[in-house]
Amino acid sequence: MQADYDDAFGFTGEPDLKIQAWELFLSNYPQKNPHSDEDDSLRAQAREQKQQAEVERQAAKRRPTRVTSRKPVTPASTRQAGQIIKDCSDCPEMVVIAAGSFQMGSEGAKGAKDEKPAHSVSISPFALAKTEVTQGQWRAVMGSNPSYFSSCGNDCPVEQVSWDDAKEYLRKLSAKTGQSYRLPSEAEWEYACRAGGQHQYCGSDSEDDVAWIGKNSDHKPHTVGKKQANAWGLYDMSGNVWEWVEDLYHDSYAGAPTDGSAWTTGEGVARVLRGGSWGSNPDVARAAYRSGFAAADRFDNFGFRPARIVSP
Repeated sequence: MQADYDDAFGFTGEPDLKIQAWELFLSNYPQKNPHSDEDDSLRAQAREQKQQAEVERQAAKRRPTRVTSRKPVTPASTRQAGQIIKDCSDCPEMVVIAAGSFQMGSEGAKGAKDEKPAHSVSISPFALAKTEVTQGQWRAVMGSNPSYFSSCGNDCPVEQVSWDDAKEYLRKLSAKTGQSYRLPSEAEWEYACRAGGQHQYCGSDSEDDVAWIGKNSDHKPHTVGKKQANAWGLYDMSGNVWEWVEDLYHDSYAGAPTDGSAWTTGEGVARVLRGGSWGSNPDVARAAYRSGFAAADRFDNFGFRPARIVSP
């Protein structure tokens, strides 16, 4: 919690960005922790910081505007679903995902215990990377390449990154661009994977159409974006590398949030991975399949794709 507070505190620039960062922090830590007074203190400080940013925003609105010859920027509030956002030359391409609701998990006899109960979730607008973070994109921000399969090249997914590593990349990318990058919640990830459908995999009922997995990968990751995209233009959400999300792992969806936020409360310590990888069997690459590992774990099939805040 302290690290996420520090991330939010580190945002500079427009008051709207600060407000979004503090709202995200407070939504990720909404509940009182009976075991930690420090958590309550951080929550109170976050609310004060958000109020201060709101004061700054009101003051900015009262300042006279200057007319310049610069080309106007399209406000975030006019973002359309499917629009591509690219904040810098080395930044991931982000696809705007519209608000909506969907059925998360597996119903009836299908799926594993931790995929149940199936439940309806409402999602607010956000943006999600078109592909997994590549080795070239990682190197541009972090200055190094941790990948075991480094010879695969700049357009292959970065791997051997932990949940903690992914969070550090997103912190630095946010500082570089002035935008609010983060990991998607597990609900956001599955909503984007399903893309308005109920396919077995992310975009198809055929794993070969959309996924690099054990039976077709030659036991290695592949250049991103070479398989079929899902209906919302997202690639490799099934297979290639596992993708970290924000949530703590729970062994069922009983008590899970229904507003699309990350589930970060509970006694678990593992973080959720979704999508399967180049070494997975077809069942593991399913849209509903879940796994969890420690936040510090690094393996040669662990990667991620960023989410980004956009205004509704």
